[in-house]
Parts: sequence; C-alpha cells; structure tokens
Amino acid sequence: MPLVLVAALVASLVLHGMLLFLPELHLGDWQKSPEPQLLQARLRPVPVPPAAASPPAAQPQPRPAAQPPAPRREPPRPVPVTPAPLAAPVSVPPSPAVPTPAPIRETPPATHRWTLGPPDELEAGTPREAVAGEVFPPAGELRYQVYRGERGLMVGEARQRWEMGDGRYHLWSVIETTGLAALFRPVRVEMESHGNVGPDGLRPEQFLVRRNGGGGEGADFDWEAGQVRIGDRSPEPLGPGSQDLLSFHYQLAYLPDLEGGAAFPVATGRKYERYEFDALGEEQLELPAGSFRTLHLQSLGSSRTELWLALDQLLLPVKIRHTDKKGEIFEQVLTQMILGPSPAP
Repeated sequence: MPLVLVAALVASLVLHGMLLFLPELHLGDWQKSPEPQLLQARLRPVPVPPAAASPPAAQPQPRPAAQPPAPRREPPRPVPVTPAPLAAPVSVPPSPAVPTPAPIRETPPATHRWTLGPPDELEAGTPREAVAGEVFPPAGELRYQVYRGERGLMVGEARQRWEMGDGRYHLWSVIETTGLAALFRPVRVEMESHGNVGPDGLRPEQFLVRRNGGGGEGADFDWEAGQVRIGDRSPEPLGPGSQDLLSFHYQLAYLPDLEGGAAFPVATGRKYERYEFDALGEEQLELPAGSFRTLHLQSLGSSRTELWLALDQLLLPVKIRHTDKKGEIFEQVLTQMILGPSPAP
C-alpha cells in the first residue's frame, strides 16, 4: 500500500478518537442559532391592466374645392395728358416799403441803465444818457436790518426809497431801533434829499436830517452861485460833483470806471468834506435778500464807510458798514429790494 494512503488512514482514526473521548464545550447563549423558520411562497398571476380606450379615429376633412385661376390683369394703358393752357400772369401790387429799424444803441454794462419807456418815445437825436432817471426805475425801495458791533447784534431796521422823473429826484431814508434796543434807547434818524437828475447824475438842492423828530441839521446847495451852506454856518465853495450823505449812494451808479475808485465832496448835515473811495475788488455776498456779486468800496477819513454795490442790480448798495471815531460798528444788510412803487409798509 502506498505510504500516503497509510498516513491518511492513521489521521482519520486519530480525529474520530478525539471526538469520542474529549468533554462537551459550552460557548454561551449568544452563539445559539434560532430555530429555523419555514418559509412559504406562492406565485400569483400578475393582473393585466385594461386596455386604454383608443381615441376615435379622425374624420377625414373634405378637400377644398379647387379655385378657378384668377383672370390675368392687363397692365393699365397710359392715358394721354393734354397740357392745360398757361394762365395769364397776375400782376401783384408792390408792398409798401418797410423802414429799416434803427440799430439799438447798447449801453455800456458799467452804467447798468434802466429804460423808462420804449425807444420810440425819445426825441430824435437825444442821447439815452440825457434822459432823467434812466439809470434807476421811477421808484424803488431798499430794506435793511441793522446790526451793531462785531458780534452782529441786531438793533434796528432801515429803509431807503427813491422817486425819479421829469428831471427830478426825491430820496427818503429812515433808521430806527427795534425790539429791546428800542426799549432801552429809542433812536429814529430820518434823512431826505431832493434835487435835479441828469446825464451826470444827481445834483442835490436840499438835504435834511431829523433825529428823534427834531430838526436843525441839513445842507442847502446853490449851484448857480457855487455855494453850499451847512446848517446855520456861512456858505462854503461848492465843489463839482458834490453830494449829500444820502444822494451819494445813488450817484455812484453814474460814475465811469468805478472799479478804479471815486472821489467827491459830501455834505453830512454837520460838515462838508471830501470822500475818497477805494475799490477793494469784487466779493460774492450771501444776504437775506439773496446772492449778490458786489464791488467793495471803502472811504477812510475821520470815520470809515464801506459799501458793497450789487454789480448786477443797478449798483445799489446791498451792504453798508459805518465805523465811527470810537470804533463803534453799525452795519446794514439788505433784506428786500423793490424795483417799482413801494407797497404799503
């Protein structure tokens, strides 16, 4: 017998002996297999869904009857046109000659002239500068608020009003305290000036000043005699272009080359002295009455007077500052400008 078969037989005998004589092993309940369950399965036929109803067959549409062919259109034959006889020429009467309008004479912008009426109301050959009151409208009024000191404490109101026409002018001005200032120190200063107005501007004849209702201050101008009288004093020689304390505000609009400064004598009601104005340049001001492009002027003397003239509004003063000998400052700021008849106060 081959050796391999003998070895296999011996190993088989050893294994069977071990199974017979070794003790029984306990591996725990968690290794116990559950009782086998009997599974049953039945085969059922799969239900067949009912067949969907088929849509009704489309009815065949009748074919449209064949249309007879459209008759062939012959192209239109040209119609001979007989030209109409020419009409006899119509004679048109000549239109009346239209006169060529005279060229408009432009006024230099520096004067800011105000036209009182249409040009055809002027006499032929009359220069526009020679018409009285032409720089300003026939009437107008300026209204201000008055401030005192560098801190700008409002203490009053001021008004200036003018009327011009027929070669004459009339100016009024009033400055008065208001509010608490009027309770502690009531002040009312009225000024009035009247005279002639022409191509060279204003020529005052009389100037009056009334303080708190009193009188006694003023100036009389005698242009023929060339004299001016201040109050009750003796007459003084009257210089060319002389003005009073109220009229000089409006005379500035008549002066040429104001950007280079100006100078003329002024009667204040107490004295007669020469005012020299230096131009300090243009300034843009934002005031209660609006925004203004101004020319700043300054006059230095026994006191200092500063003016801001609106370059686009007839060179009217929109801001006035006066500094007296003691250094006290009073400033007027424009709140309203009325070019025309003044409304009721």
